[in-house]
Amino acid sequence: MTTENNHISQTPGSIRVEIEVLRGMVTVGTSPGVSRATVAVHTADTQGTIADAVIGTRFVEYGDTLKVKIPSTDDSEASIAAPHVAAIGPSRATSRVRWSGTGNLRTFGGVRNAVESPFAAPHAAAFGSSTATSRVRWSGTGVRSAVLSQSGLGNVQMDDGTLYINGVAIVRDGVVVVPEGTRVNGLPGTIRVDIQLPPGSEVAFTSSGEASLTLNGDFRRVEAVLADGALSAARADIGTATVSTITGDIALGHTRDSAVLHSDTGDIDVHRFGGGELTATTTTGDIDIRTQSGVNRPATVTLNTVNGDINTNGLTRVPQVRLTANSRTGKTRHRI
Repeated sequence: MTTENNHISQTPGSIRVEIEVLRGMVTVGTSPGVSRATVAVHTADTQGTIADAVIGTRFVEYGDTLKVKIPSTDDSEASIAAPHVAAIGPSRATSRVRWSGTGNLRTFGGVRNAVESPFAAPHAAAFGSSTATSRVRWSGTGVRSAVLSQSGLGNVQMDDGTLYINGVAIVRDGVVVVPEGTRVNGLPGTIRVDIQLPPGSEVAFTSSGEASLTLNGDFRRVEAVLADGALSAARADIGTATVSTITGDIALGHTRDSAVLHSDTGDIDVHRFGGGELTATTTTGDIDIRTQSGVNRPATVTLNTVNGDINTNGLTRVPQVRLTANSRTGKTRHRI
């Protein structure tokens, strides 16, 4: 079983789709046979914060724009951003626990090393093994919850006395409720978004967490801001692209008009530069630009990196090309 939330656009023809998601995998494609945008948001989880986020996805249409907003799982009853973390405790009043920082133990109630613990419940605690800044939120009357994120078993949650592994109830009130041999592995806790658009549509994507974007087909314009996710559009034909990532790679197929690309630590790869303007910058990532044969349009290409390598293939054959390529510590190569 899965949890799904689907939408079909009221406006026919090419449109602009704006997608906002914290974590997940988003795939957007175009096809000549598609007359209206279709969106499918789904997860293998049947309950818990991820399933709630899918159900709570909002679709808003105005003019030729469709906005898809998937609520943050951090706004749910119990959420985690670190491995092996739990928030546990009985509650007799509305409560909230928020924990952040690196370490093995944070307790609330007795308050030890607590960043914030505005609650009136006894015996609430957060335990964790974390190598990065982490956060736990716990709230609600009568809530007993525990979450272990990225554990060896996958997604493990306890809610009101029931233990779930990857969305499957295993133990309820101390009693095993599944047959021996029940499989609970898989890819839990993942939100997937599949969108089909008419050719020539626009995509605007925003994520401040671990979300990736894959594009296939013909797009008039692509705007994407990603934190820890990659943009993969090697099979896409894009008119104008503006893409920024922190750690994720950027891979584009064919660029027709202009592209402004930036990544702090990710690589930038353009498979078929079609002329026009291209700006690509990184801090530590490599830059690889190839051009398709037969390009006869004027081109302005600016490539800059601090510690990465720069490789171009075929750019010097483009008539009226203005090429600037600088790497402070890396190597720069131009192949004919």
